[in-house]
Amino acid sequence: MLTVAGFCVIATSIGGQCLQSLSDGVISQRVGLFLIILPAMFIAFAGYRALHLYQRWAWIPVIFALFVLVGYGHQGMQKRTPVIPATTPQVFNTIALMAGYMISWGNVAGDYCVYMPPNTPKYDLHELSLDLYTD
Repeated sequence: MLTVAGFCVIATSIGGQCLQSLSDGVISQRVGLFLIILPAMFIAFAGYRALHLYQRWAWIPVIFALFVLVGYGHQGMQKRTPVIPATTPQVFNTIALMAGYMISWGNVAGDYCVYMPPNTPKYDLHELSLDLYTD
């Protein structure tokens, strides 16, 4: 629970700051936070079925945003900075950062990535796997 709460707080804060930055200060960070929290709470209170429906189609605006990003930034994409060789502490720092994210998210990923109908048996795993693929 704490992992999910921490992830949500950080994601909401960054989202509010992004909205404030994109609006050139017209939207305050508090309003940006509200604009992030309101749809998120609607999806959360709608249940797992709504969450999975949302996640099924959420990639469409993301890929659209990536195309817009490439379209606006294509002039600078061929510019490269010289590569500085990584030191051992930098490599271990990166590995620790990735491991810390994966270990903490791995505990809760199953709750968001798999939808189990309410009539799913609790203990018979063989029957469970057959039920999921016959619908």
